[in-house]
Amino acid sequence: MFSGSLLPASGTTTVLTTVKVPTPIEQQIGIVQEKITNVAIAYGYDPKLAIAIMKCEGEAYKTKGNNKNYDKQGNHWSTDIGLFQINNYYHDAAAKKLGIDIYTDQGNIVYAMYLMQHQGTKPWNASRQCWTKMIS
Repeated sequence: MFSGSLLPASGTTTVLTTVKVPTPIEQQIGIVQEKITNVAIAYGYDPKLAIAIMKCEGEAYKTKGNNKNYDKQGNHWSTDIGLFQINNYYHDAAAKKLGIDIYTDQGNIVYAMYLMQHQGTKPWNASRQCWTKMIS
C-alpha cells in the first residue's frame, strides 16, 4: 500500500504529457507497414511504393480482404487475395511452385514483391492513378 504524498516537492515543476496509445487498428497498420517495408527492402524496392499500392488495392490493411470476380453471366471465376489483392486464378499455381502461400500476409507480401521483380507495377495498373498520387 502506498503512503505519502503524490504532490511534487516544493519548488519543482511538474509537466504532464499525454501519451497516445495506438488503437488496435493503428497497431495492425503499423505491423503491416513494417512487414511490407522489410520485404520490399529485401527485394530492393521502395517500401513507400509497395505500401501505396497496397493502400490503393481496395482493402487497405485488411489482411483477409478478398474480392470475388464474376463473369458477365454472374459466375464466380476468381478471387483477389489479401493485402496486395493477388488474383488466385492467375497467380495461385505459380506462387505454390515457389513455395509461397498468397493466403497469408507474409506470403501475399512476398509474392507481390516477386511480381514487382518480374513484372514491375503492371499487375496493379488498375489502381495506378491512386498510388502514383501517393508517391509523388
